Parts: sequence; structure tokens; C-alpha cells
Amino acid sequence: MGWTTPTVDEFLEQCKQSGDSAYAALRSLLEGLEDPETRSQARIFLSHLQNRFPTKDSCDRCFQTYHFRIEDILLDQYEGYQGRNKLTMMVIPSIFLPEDWSFTFYEGINRHPDSIFKDRTVTELGCGNGWISIAIAEKWLPSKVYGLDINPRAVKISWINLYLNALDENGQPIYDEEKKTLLDRVEFHESDLLSYCRENGIQLERIVGCIPQNLGIRTPLAISLANVGTQQMLSGVKV
Repeated sequence: MGWTTPTVDEFLEQCKQSGDSAYAALRSLLEGLEDPETRSQARIFLSHLQNRFPTKDSCDRCFQTYHFRIEDILLDQYEGYQGRNKLTMMVIPSIFLPEDWSFTFYEGINRHPDSIFKDRTVTELGCGNGWISIAIAEKWLPSKVYGLDINPRAVKISWINLYLNALDENGQPIYDEEKKTLLDRVEFHESDLLSYCRENGIQLERIVGCIPQNLGIRTPLAISLANVGTQQMLSGVKV
């Protein structure tokens, strides 16, 4: 049996029960987004859901009461901005929320020339809710972006966010200048560091990750990055 559209009130009632109940409701919604037969309908439902909480205060109350939040991230404030002026993003309590340091990180990579990611195969380590992976794909038109996270809930929410931004409020695909959508350019997968890419023989050309600046050179992450053998980006700096 395929996904059927709940009312917004029915959906919120399930989400209100607990964080786990909210995640179960969102996972069911993702199934609707993944099915081409119900994709448009599910995206329209997300529009109605976001419209229920139109202000920052109402979004904050939604997060506290219903264990999720949908909000816009403005992109036109960054140097070198081009393209759409915002991304629409969902967050839940069990994944890292976008913080000031992640926006500073995006601002840093945003200063690089377009050629840094254009037509490249890119991965983001620790993608969280996926906003940086999606922003990279939207601006630089890479061949593919793989957003990786060890938290399976982060991966599910990232996929929801991908559909939120690949389709408009009426559930129709948004095409870029190459007649592709974000669904053509971005994937999210559960992965311990780069294990997904290694196991699937994916050759990477760029790696990004919002890594703490005090990362020790002998840590497993630093060693893993050093052994990839491709041009890389670590905390917005090519290494």
C-alpha cells in the first residue's frame, strides 16, 4: 500500500507524541516523496506544513512541540552568490542543527571560483541535515554530490530536504541551466567517514567537511582524508 496524504492536523498529532513518533511520521512522508506516483502530492503537503508555521516564533514552538522545524536559509547574503536566494530546510532534535560555524564554513567555500566544484564528484562528510551539500549542488552544478553521515536519521532528513528544494511548492521539478534537478546531482547515504564511497568504487575529486580547526593530524579522519589521493577540501581549504 502506497503513501496516503494525512491532514496537517493528523500529522502534527503524531509528531506531538514524541521525537520518535515525529521521526516515524517523517520517514513515512519520505516514502511518499520517493515514490514518483505520490512525490508531487507529498511535496505539496510539505508546503502546507511549512505554511502552518510562518514566523520564527511559530517555528520555534513547532520544534518544541512537534519535534521538527522547517525554515528558510538565505543564500543571497554570501559573497559570490548567484542563483536562488534561499533553501528550505527541515531539522529535527536528533541531528546537529545548522549553527553559525556551518554558515561561516559555507561562506568560506563560497569564495572559491566556480571551477572548484563544477562538473566534479564531491562528497560532504558529516552532512547533518544536508543543507551544505544541496547548496553546493545548486550553485556550482557538480556532476554529483554525496552527502555522508553516520547518523541514519540525518540521512533521512537530508533526503526530505533534497526533495523540498528539488521540487517547487506545487510539487513540480525545478530545473537548472543544464536541464537537471537537484535529484540528479545529490545523494545522501549512511556512512562511517568515506566507507560508502570506498565500498562502491566512487572516485572523488573534492571532499568538504565542516571539521573543527583543532583536528589532530593523527586522527582517523585526518588519515582517511590524506589517503584518498584526490584534490580535496578540508574545512574550506584545499589540501
